[in-house]
Amino acid sequence: MEDQVQRIQKTHFVSAEYIGSNSDFDVKARSVDVILASPELLVGNKTCRDNIQSLNVKVIVIDEFHTIATWGAVDKKEEEAFRRWFRHIGELRSLFPAAAMLALSATCTQKMLKKILKVLNMTECPNFVSVSPNKQNIKYVFKKIEHNIESSMLWLVEGLLKYKEKFPRTLVYCKSIKDVSHIYNYIISEVPDLSRHIEMFHSETTNETKLAVIHQLTQKDDLMLRVVVATSALGMGIDVEECHSVVLYGPPPTLVDLLQECGRIGRDGKDSVAVILHHSYHYQNLDEEVKTVLKSSKCRRMAIMTNFVSTTELNEIGSSDKAKHSCCDFCEKCCNCGNCRQFKLVLEKCVEEDIEEIDFDSDPSDGESDDTVLYYESDFLESAE
Repeated sequence: MEDQVQRIQKTHFVSAEYIGSNSDFDVKARSVDVILASPELLVGNKTCRDNIQSLNVKVIVIDEFHTIATWGAVDKKEEEAFRRWFRHIGELRSLFPAAAMLALSATCTQKMLKKILKVLNMTECPNFVSVSPNKQNIKYVFKKIEHNIESSMLWLVEGLLKYKEKFPRTLVYCKSIKDVSHIYNYIISEVPDLSRHIEMFHSETTNETKLAVIHQLTQKDDLMLRVVVATSALGMGIDVEECHSVVLYGPPPTLVDLLQECGRIGRDGKDSVAVILHHSYHYQNLDEEVKTVLKSSKCRRMAIMTNFVSTTELNEIGSSDKAKHSCCDFCEKCCNCGNCRQFKLVLEKCVEEDIEEIDFDSDPSDGESDDTVLYYESDFLESAE
């Protein structure tokens, strides 16, 4: 939210403040156009709740509203929710009955939508503006790996040794802080000379480091940082500059989370690749929709988007040019053009050269700019020499 405040303030004609605690309220909130705050503060904190009622609120904006279902756990008991006040956001409508409500999400499944509209008290009169969450510039590549982190991530070390500071900027998402720590320390121990180009980010990272990482990732003129190993703490609302490669070390529990993590890349529209690495232990606590994608013997993109778009949109995805060879790993296998390798980005080539094909049948769980040289190996090697 602090990043969003900075972006809003750059418009010069709208003032904004992030309210992180009730003590910030009187100092910051009464003289600005836009307030950004968490549900825990706006709904869960009685003092703040009383204070905001004195404001002339015209619009209530719920950004990333799919989190009402995923974090608020609307299908479960309240005590099971990761952040229970998310399921009470709709109470803001009763505080400001004359205010308009705008709810935004790029990754809400059709199954979630009805439940969330009920929580937001928007079932009677919602006006929908629907844009497909499908980003055709992102290629999905799924690879089954061994349990050992060192052998599974050797390709990343070898890629860094080969390309050094020219290695494409890459986000590596993990399911736990433990995995983040293991992968980060493994990389640093193998390529100590490149340590200043590598960082980690999770909920226990110091605020100073978090701000430094976010600053580097969101600045076009600061591209020193090449690899960030992170949990989902590095997530929504961050527009990472010049990043076209993401690795998921273990798929997240829901397809919404998968799309969110993959969606950090390719935000400039350039060709990008999302590599999802998984082994048998990663199958634990996955939604059935995620397992279906992992075991799919058809187009991965279609398997993912079935949960988000209409049949008409699915047909359009299947008939697009991208579906021929640069859609996903399955479509590439089915392609007979003979030229698919030229469409591979550096990250994908590094993964393929090091990770051998593993049988998927067994289921143990029952651009135009100068920066293009960083991403296409054939162009890069010539310039590197």
